[in-house]
Amino acid sequence: MSDKPLGQQYQEQLFAQCARGDHDTVTKYGTCGIIGAILLFPIGLICLCIDKEKRCARCGILVG
Repeated sequence: MSDKPLGQQYQEQLFAQCARGDHDTVTKYGTCGIIGAILLFPIGLICLCIDKEKRCARCGILVG
């Protein structure tokens, strides 16, 4: 058995997945994109495509 706490082992396994490139992505849309999408609907939906950010929920890195 390892001398590390169980929580630390689990966290290391999750970060190992990120190191392999298997990120848990979360998409967040900016305020300007949301307002533009509402005011200029349906063409404003392009604003959402431009003003978005994808980040990994585990490690916080910006993903393409």
